[in-house]
Amino acid sequence: MKKILSIVLAVAMVLGISFVAVPAQPALAASSASMSVEGSHRIGDTITLRIKAPNAGKGEKWDAEFSANNEGLIDGVPTAISGMNAGNSETATCTATAAGTVKFKVTFTLSSESAGEDVSAVKSKTATVEYQIKQPVLNVEPSSVTYSPSATATASLSYPPEGTSGDFASSDTDVATVDSYGNIIVKGAGTTTISFEDSTSGLKVSKVFTVKKAKASLSVQDEITLHVDDVKNIPLNKSGIPSDMYDEIEISNSSDSVATVEANETYSSLKITAKAVGTTVATISFPKTSKNYEKVTTKIKINVIDENTPILTLNPTSMSLHKGDAKSLTVSVDNSSNNHVLLKVTGSKSNSYRGVAIDGYTSKNGVYVNVNGSNSVTLTPKYNGTYYVTASLNGAEAKCVVTVTGCSTLPQTGPDFTLVYVFAGLLLASLMVLAYVNIKRKKAVQ
Repeated sequence: MKKILSIVLAVAMVLGISFVAVPAQPALAASSASMSVEGSHRIGDTITLRIKAPNAGKGEKWDAEFSANNEGLIDGVPTAISGMNAGNSETATCTATAAGTVKFKVTFTLSSESAGEDVSAVKSKTATVEYQIKQPVLNVEPSSVTYSPSATATASLSYPPEGTSGDFASSDTDVATVDSYGNIIVKGAGTTTISFEDSTSGLKVSKVFTVKKAKASLSVQDEITLHVDDVKNIPLNKSGIPSDMYDEIEISNSSDSVATVEANETYSSLKITAKAVGTTVATISFPKTSKNYEKVTTKIKINVIDENTPILTLNPTSMSLHKGDAKSLTVSVDNSSNNHVLLKVTGSKSNSYRGVAIDGYTSKNGVYVNVNGSNSVTLTPKYNGTYYVTASLNGAEAKCVVTVTGCSTLPQTGPDFTLVYVFAGLLLASLMVLAYVNIKRKKAVQ
């Protein structure tokens, strides 16, 4: 029996050894196929597909077949390639005919030359790639500019079809012109369409180009007071106005009988001649007729008074004060004699005089200042708010608006009776209730 068992074990060991020594043959595994695409993305360009065959083992050959999901964008699907050696690269081409995105696919199958090999596990391999054929576009850089005699822009084409030849044009040459190189020359404010057309290929593209109106500025002092027959020159501040356009500055006056206003040759100042007692407003504006600039205006109020009335001014006419500030306010009178000018602080509340101190004083009746030509006082903030410092002398007045921030709120002039009224009402109601209860009690006793 032992001998039989020994023989069986020996046979089993031999079989086991032979199984290990001769393993089963594994299936061949192929490397991935690949495809890339080359071209400049323009209509009419050649699209080059570069493919690489799989590599499943030595000696196999592959057939490559191409397809495209959007054949209307290309001229013919690339021609199939036969008998590619494993791992080798080849190229195939087609032509872009219209804008859009096309997806190419290549399918590799083993050629008949490899049919006898053990490649049953490797039936086929595929690779895909997308390619965008760009629409021709007209670029205008920048797409908008602000008008000036030297303003320019540039027109150019992106992705023009091969062999494109045509001309640029502007729909409104009063706004801009464009030469054959795409150089845009600004002529005036407005909107125009820059276009390009190739009569041979039928290509037509366009882009809107905008020239915005330029901005200039004019400013003059707000108000002036003169005696009858006075003549005074005051500065006219301006910027952004070319010297050859000064004649576009226009001056209008509400009453030439009160005062006349005229500019000097360079429009750097205004000559004001007082004629009669009264008030007139002069308006200075630009431009008069030009459409290339936004219109700006500035105004000056002219007060003409008789010779016996003093001309009283405050400088500045407005200021802002913050907690801890101390700023000067200059009081001027046009004669040289000593004048007792009254300065008062007013506002929206009855105790507004406390909001700003004049030379350290706050008074409901104001502060008198001796002025010989001109004199300065110091304003210091006390309470938040908007106040008016008014100077007065013999019927003449001048005003400065003062805004105070950073301080505490102006306190009320008297006690707040709101709580008093509430408590008084509650006390009266309580007394009425007690009286009613007392009357009821007396009736019950009787």
